[in-house]
Amino acid sequence: MTTAKPVGILKRNETTISLFADCLVVGIYVLVVSAPLVTAFAGLTAGCALLRARTRHTGSISPAAFLHQLAEVFRSSRSMMVISGLLAILVGMDLLALLSGLGAHPVLTAPFAIVVSLALVLALRTAAAWRRGKPWLATAKDVFGIMVRDARGSLLLLGAIFTAFSLTFLTPGSAVVCLGPLVLAAVVVDARASAIRDVVHRP
Repeated sequence: MTTAKPVGILKRNETTISLFADCLVVGIYVLVVSAPLVTAFAGLTAGCALLRARTRHTGSISPAAFLHQLAEVFRSSRSMMVISGLLAILVGMDLLALLSGLGAHPVLTAPFAIVVSLALVLALRTAAAWRRGKPWLATAKDVFGIMVRDARGSLLLLGAIFTAFSLTFLTPGSAVVCLGPLVLAAVVVDARASAIRDVVHRP
Protein backbone atom coordinates (compact mmCIF):
# COMPACT_ATOMS: atom_id res chain seq x y z
CA MET A 1 0.00 0.00 0.00
CA THR A 2 2.79 2.43 0.83
CA THR A 3 4.70 1.78 -2.40
CA ALA A 4 1.72 1.70 -4.77
CA LYS A 5 1.05 5.41 -4.53
CA PRO A 6 4.64 6.59 -5.27
CA VAL A 7 4.84 4.13 -8.19
CA GLY A 8 1.57 5.50 -9.60
CA ILE A 9 2.85 9.06 -9.30
CA LEU A 10 6.09 8.12 -11.05
CA LYS A 11 4.16 6.49 -13.89
CA ARG A 12 1.96 9.58 -14.34
CA ASN A 13 5.02 11.84 -14.32
CA GLU A 14 6.74 9.62 -16.85
CA THR A 15 3.69 9.77 -19.13
CA THR A 16 3.55 13.58 -18.85
CA ILE A 17 7.24 13.98 -19.62
CA SER A 18 6.96 11.57 -22.54
CA LEU A 19 4.00 13.50 -24.00
CA PHE A 20 5.85 16.81 -23.63
CA ALA A 21 8.91 15.36 -25.38
CA ASP A 22 6.71 14.02 -28.17
CA CYS A 23 5.00 17.39 -28.68
CA LEU A 24 8.43 19.05 -28.97
CA VAL A 25 9.39 16.51 -31.66
CA VAL A 26 6.13 17.17 -33.54
CA GLY A 27 6.85 20.90 -33.29
CA ILE A 28 10.17 20.34 -35.08
CA TYR A 29 8.41 18.35 -37.82
CA VAL A 30 5.86 21.14 -38.31
CA LEU A 31 8.55 23.84 -38.28
CA VAL A 32 10.58 22.09 -40.98
CA VAL A 33 7.54 21.49 -43.20
CA SER A 34 6.31 25.09 -42.67
CA ALA A 35 9.56 26.65 -43.90
CA PRO A 36 8.21 27.31 -47.43
CA LEU A 37 5.08 28.95 -45.87
CA VAL A 38 2.77 27.45 -48.53
CA THR A 39 2.87 24.13 -46.67
CA ALA A 40 2.46 25.65 -43.19
CA PHE A 41 -1.23 24.84 -42.77
CA ALA A 42 -0.76 21.30 -44.09
CA GLY A 43 2.11 20.74 -41.65
CA LEU A 44 0.04 22.13 -38.80
CA THR A 45 -2.89 19.85 -39.64
CA ALA A 46 -0.61 16.82 -39.87
CA GLY A 47 0.99 17.72 -36.53
CA CYS A 48 -2.43 17.97 -34.87
CA ALA A 49 -3.45 14.57 -36.26
CA LEU A 50 -0.20 13.00 -35.06
CA LEU A 51 -0.48 14.39 -31.53
CA ARG A 52 -4.17 13.47 -31.32
CA ALA A 53 -3.28 9.88 -32.16
CA ARG A 54 -0.47 10.02 -29.59
CA THR A 55 -2.81 11.19 -26.81
CA ARG A 56 -5.10 8.26 -27.65
CA HIS A 57 -2.17 5.81 -27.69
CA THR A 58 -2.99 4.84 -31.29
CA GLY A 59 0.05 6.13 -33.13
CA SER A 60 3.78 6.76 -33.01
CA ILE A 61 5.77 9.98 -33.21
CA SER A 62 8.09 9.10 -36.05
CA PRO A 63 9.09 10.92 -39.25
CA ALA A 64 7.35 8.20 -41.28
CA ALA A 65 4.10 8.64 -39.31
CA PHE A 66 4.23 12.42 -39.77
CA LEU A 67 4.89 12.12 -43.51
CA HIS A 68 1.96 9.70 -43.77
CA GLN A 69 -0.34 12.22 -42.05
CA LEU A 70 1.02 15.00 -44.26
CA ALA A 71 0.28 12.97 -47.38
CA GLU A 72 -3.29 12.39 -46.13
CA VAL A 73 -3.76 16.14 -45.69
CA PHE A 74 -2.44 16.93 -49.18
CA ARG A 75 -4.68 14.25 -50.70
CA SER A 76 -7.73 15.73 -48.96
CA SER A 77 -7.78 18.94 -51.02
CA ARG A 78 -4.91 20.45 -52.96
CA SER A 79 -6.85 23.67 -53.62
CA MET A 80 -7.33 24.23 -49.87
CA MET A 81 -3.58 23.91 -49.33
CA VAL A 82 -2.88 26.47 -52.08
CA ILE A 83 -5.35 28.96 -50.59
CA SER A 84 -3.89 28.42 -47.10
CA GLY A 85 -0.40 28.95 -48.47
CA LEU A 86 -1.36 32.20 -50.15
CA LEU A 87 -2.99 33.41 -46.93
CA ALA A 88 0.16 32.53 -44.98
CA ILE A 89 2.29 34.54 -47.41
CA LEU A 90 -0.13 37.48 -47.20
CA VAL A 91 -0.06 37.47 -43.37
CA GLY A 92 3.73 37.20 -43.46
CA MET A 93 3.99 40.22 -45.76
CA ASP A 94 1.63 42.20 -43.53
CA LEU A 95 3.73 41.34 -40.47
CA LEU A 96 6.87 42.51 -42.26
CA ALA A 97 5.09 45.74 -43.17
CA LEU A 98 4.15 46.31 -39.52
CA LEU A 99 7.68 45.62 -38.32
CA SER A 100 9.10 47.99 -40.93
CA GLY A 101 7.25 51.01 -39.55
CA LEU A 102 3.49 50.67 -39.60
CA GLY A 103 3.67 49.37 -36.03
CA ALA A 104 4.19 52.98 -34.95
CA HIS A 105 0.59 53.79 -35.90
CA PRO A 106 -1.79 52.28 -33.29
CA VAL A 107 -4.84 53.09 -35.44
CA LEU A 108 -3.62 50.58 -38.04
CA THR A 109 -1.94 48.16 -35.65
CA ALA A 110 -4.88 47.41 -33.34
CA PRO A 111 -7.42 46.30 -36.00
CA PHE A 112 -4.76 44.30 -37.82
CA ALA A 113 -3.72 42.55 -34.61
CA ILE A 114 -7.36 41.59 -33.90
CA VAL A 115 -7.94 40.24 -37.41
CA VAL A 116 -4.67 38.26 -37.41
CA SER A 117 -5.40 36.85 -33.94
CA LEU A 118 -8.86 35.66 -34.97
CA ALA A 119 -7.45 34.20 -38.20
CA LEU A 120 -4.77 32.29 -36.28
CA VAL A 121 -7.30 30.91 -33.79
CA LEU A 122 -9.56 29.87 -36.66
CA ALA A 123 -6.64 28.24 -38.51
CA LEU A 124 -5.50 26.30 -35.43
CA ARG A 125 -8.99 25.15 -34.55
CA THR A 126 -9.68 24.11 -38.15
CA ALA A 127 -6.38 22.21 -38.38
CA ALA A 128 -7.15 20.37 -35.14
CA ALA A 129 -10.80 19.68 -36.08
CA TRP A 130 -10.09 18.16 -39.49
CA ARG A 131 -10.53 14.40 -39.84
CA ARG A 132 -9.62 12.20 -42.79
CA GLY A 133 -12.53 11.97 -45.21
CA LYS A 134 -14.29 15.07 -43.87
CA PRO A 135 -14.61 17.98 -46.35
CA TRP A 136 -12.73 21.13 -45.38
CA LEU A 137 -15.81 23.30 -45.91
CA ALA A 138 -17.80 21.22 -43.42
CA THR A 139 -14.87 21.35 -40.98
CA ALA A 140 -14.63 25.14 -41.21
CA LYS A 141 -18.41 25.45 -40.75
CA ASP A 142 -18.27 23.34 -37.58
CA VAL A 143 -15.35 25.40 -36.27
CA PHE A 144 -17.20 28.68 -36.84
CA GLY A 145 -20.11 27.35 -34.80
CA ILE A 146 -18.02 25.97 -31.96
CA MET A 147 -15.93 29.16 -31.67
CA VAL A 148 -19.07 30.91 -30.44
CA ARG A 149 -20.22 28.13 -28.11
CA ASP A 150 -16.70 27.51 -26.81
CA ALA A 151 -15.45 31.08 -26.51
CA ARG A 152 -13.39 30.10 -23.45
CA GLY A 153 -11.49 27.53 -25.48
CA SER A 154 -10.79 30.13 -28.17
CA LEU A 155 -9.48 32.53 -25.52
CA LEU A 156 -7.24 29.81 -24.09
CA LEU A 157 -5.88 29.13 -27.57
CA LEU A 158 -5.40 32.85 -28.16
CA GLY A 159 -3.38 33.01 -24.94
CA ALA A 160 -1.22 30.12 -26.14
CA ILE A 161 -0.65 31.89 -29.48
CA PHE A 162 0.28 35.15 -27.74
CA THR A 163 2.71 33.35 -25.43
CA ALA A 164 4.35 31.47 -28.31
CA PHE A 165 4.71 34.61 -30.44
CA SER A 166 6.04 36.65 -27.52
CA LEU A 167 8.69 34.05 -26.69
CA THR A 168 9.63 33.70 -30.35
CA PHE A 169 9.90 37.48 -30.74
CA LEU A 170 12.11 37.82 -27.66
CA THR A 171 14.21 34.74 -28.48
CA PRO A 172 13.77 33.57 -32.09
CA GLY A 173 15.47 30.26 -31.32
CA SER A 174 12.61 29.35 -28.98
CA ALA A 175 10.33 28.82 -32.02
CA VAL A 176 11.60 25.23 -32.07
CA VAL A 177 10.30 24.74 -28.51
CA CYS A 178 7.10 26.80 -28.74
CA LEU A 179 5.49 25.29 -31.82
CA GLY A 180 4.97 21.80 -30.39
CA PRO A 181 3.08 22.94 -27.26
CA LEU A 182 1.01 25.25 -29.48
CA VAL A 183 -0.04 22.28 -31.63
CA LEU A 184 -0.84 20.32 -28.47
CA ALA A 185 -2.94 23.23 -27.19
CA ALA A 186 -4.97 23.14 -30.42
CA VAL A 187 -5.55 19.39 -29.99
CA VAL A 188 -6.64 19.84 -26.36
CA VAL A 189 -9.03 22.69 -27.23
CA ASP A 190 -10.49 20.55 -30.04
CA ALA A 191 -11.06 17.70 -27.56
CA ARG A 192 -12.86 20.21 -25.35
CA ALA A 193 -14.99 21.31 -28.32
CA SER A 194 -15.84 17.68 -29.11
CA ALA A 195 -17.05 17.20 -25.54
CA ILE A 196 -19.24 20.29 -25.86
CA ARG A 197 -20.71 19.00 -29.15
CA ASP A 198 -21.52 15.68 -27.51
CA VAL A 199 -23.38 17.45 -24.71
CA VAL A 200 -25.29 19.68 -27.15
CA HIS A 201 -26.36 16.77 -29.36
CA ARG A 202 -27.14 14.40 -26.48
CA PRO A 203 -30.85 13.42 -26.60
